[in-house]
Amino acid sequence: MSTEKKIREEAEQGNVETQYRLGYMYFSGDGVTQDYEEAAKWLSKAVEQGHIDAQLKLGNMYFLGQGVTQDHKEEVKWFRKAAEQGNVNAQLNLGEMYFSAYGVPQDHKEAEKWFREAAEQGNAKAQYELGNLYSSEEGVFQDQKEAEKWFRKAAGQDSIAAQLRLGYMLLGHDIPAYWEKAEKWFRKAAVQGSDEAQYELGKMYAGGEIVPQDLEIAAEWIEKAAEHGNVNAQYSVGLLYYEGTGVFQDDEIAAEWIGKAAKQNHVKAQYLYGQMFEQEIGVPQDSKKAVEWIRKASEQGHPKAKKMLNGIYAGVENIPDL
Repeated sequence: MSTEKKIREEAEQGNVETQYRLGYMYFSGDGVTQDYEEAAKWLSKAVEQGHIDAQLKLGNMYFLGQGVTQDHKEEVKWFRKAAEQGNVNAQLNLGEMYFSAYGVPQDHKEAEKWFREAAEQGNAKAQYELGNLYSSEEGVFQDQKEAEKWFRKAAGQDSIAAQLRLGYMLLGHDIPAYWEKAEKWFRKAAVQGSDEAQYELGKMYAGGEIVPQDLEIAAEWIEKAAEHGNVNAQYSVGLLYYEGTGVFQDDEIAAEWIGKAAKQNHVKAQYLYGQMFEQEIGVPQDSKKAVEWIRKASEQGHPKAKKMLNGIYAGVENIPDL
């Protein structure tokens, strides 16, 4: 007898665990042909017997409309049943739904209740969301100390989002000792690959107020962030290569990074990229491309680009030297 037939036989006899297992097999296509309707059928049988994981899975299927008609009321119903039995993921889901008014009326008190239930079970995402709720200006629980407490708990579990929020909160103090703690959390997030943290860490080394100034280390962190697609870092590292600050001077690399930032609609990068095309700095001279990028910067409200573009069209102004 095949494994699927044996499990089906037990499930048909009312065994709740095998009903859940069979439903999950059909959901994931594990050992059987994937079939969401069959998955929903067996998960529904399991939830009727109070199976918590089946309640969570069925709630997710109502959320996505997999094997069932999408129905947020049913989704909330099954998430709530699982949450009330202590399922941390269901508690987190309910908290997010009440916070963002997804499928239910917005209710920060309900959001706080369910985030706290999950957070107190050690769920890092819920701890972060609870901190976010306490720090929100729109929330009814605004309490910066409580927010910091929960961000700290989540950050200690390597939540990058919490490490960033905690870092920014500590930077907001006027006491240098807090800034040093902020550097610690940005570093932890940076090591985990956060481009935002890498960029912030690079700025710290460039400024020299929080850590000893080191332009080479600053350039390393900013370039890491740029490589991860951070548009501000791309613009900044382009300037570093143009000026030869912390790195060897290289107009071509400078133009490459400035161009990447410009293509991500960084207005200062667009303005500078246009000047680089006009003056043949790291790119071939091309007046049409120069005007094209200066126009893009002008359309985003760059004041110098607007003035320059008006002058160019009037025939009374050339693109000035950098």
